[in-house]
Amino acid sequence: MSYDKDGDGKVSKDEAPEQWQRHFDRMDSDGDGFITQSEGDALRQRAGSGGFNREEFMKQFDKDGDGQLSEEERAAIRSSRGSGKGKGGGRPGGGN
Repeated sequence: MSYDKDGDGKVSKDEAPEQWQRHFDRMDSDGDGFITQSEGDALRQRAGSGGFNREEFMKQFDKDGDGQLSEEERAAIRSSRGSGKGKGGGRPGGGN
């Protein structure tokens, strides 16, 4: 797990990237305060089943390769979709 900074095999909220913070409690399905490899695998599987491939999306839009979308990168996404800040809440894939 790439965000596991202390090498314990799981990601704590402190280790989690900023884009995970808001949804961390939902991602932590067993409520132990960590996202384990199996929880991460389950999340990726669910995301993949919806037709959204995060890795491909980030390759396309994360221009500086830091694993996060800056405001400039998000603006480029909105502009490429012609949606401004309106539809989809400004979130990739739409919805919240």
